[in-house]
Amino acid sequence: MLDSLTTSVAPITADTWPADITLQLSHSKHGTRLSRCEHRGPLYVQKPFYPEGPDHAHLYLLHPPAGIVSGDTLTIKVDVEPNAAALITTPGATIVYRAREDNPIQRQVIDINVQSNATLEWFPLETIVHNHACFEATTIINMEANSHFCGWEITSLGLPAKEQLFTDGRFRQRYEIKIDGTTQFIDQININDSNRKALLNSKAGMQNYMINGFCVFVLLLSAQAVYHCVGFLLVVDYQRDQKRKNH
Repeated sequence: MLDSLTTSVAPITADTWPADITLQLSHSKHGTRLSRCEHRGPLYVQKPFYPEGPDHAHLYLLHPPAGIVSGDTLTIKVDVEPNAAALITTPGATIVYRAREDNPIQRQVIDINVQSNATLEWFPLETIVHNHACFEATTIINMEANSHFCGWEITSLGLPAKEQLFTDGRFRQRYEIKIDGTTQFIDQININDSNRKALLNSKAGMQNYMINGFCVFVLLLSAQAVYHCVGFLLVVDYQRDQKRKNH
């Protein structure tokens, strides 16, 4: 059962098919609930389910067109409130196509806020950027004290298994994690006609590996929690040392 779910739908324009969604996850006596869902265009979520119990919601982010074409912009905002916990994923890959001759930029903007004592697992399936696409992807994770985040980003440039390579187009990606407003991690790449060969083919670049990805784990602990963790590790180390001496 959803607690006080607020949902609204805004109109879309005719020449492109932009979409955006705002999700808010809150903790109550019933566990973690989707308390707010506002969307425009073909972007929505399924009803949360709870394979790990009521305190940890699982959501599928749905984009029925299954692709981002020239001129489209997808904007995803997620707010995980204090003590809430969730896993968000997608049922399939995000596919980026070129669909118009004037080839305007396609954009995906993800803005995530993980509040104090909240947990978010962000595991969308891979992004496939087809040849001739012009794609900009930005992900910003804002974390507060004692929050937890783990997530990944997997990208395929072209379809290398079919020998359909990314020989034309642009791809710009930025993944940023901020803790209490201060940037602590950035991973970014900017591929265009001027640097494509150097970035994709050189030994100092991607060495012809067209699929790349990374996974991040951020666990923010209070000073007291760190103290207990250090104490536990010291005890374990002492016990191991004693076992070595006894043998």
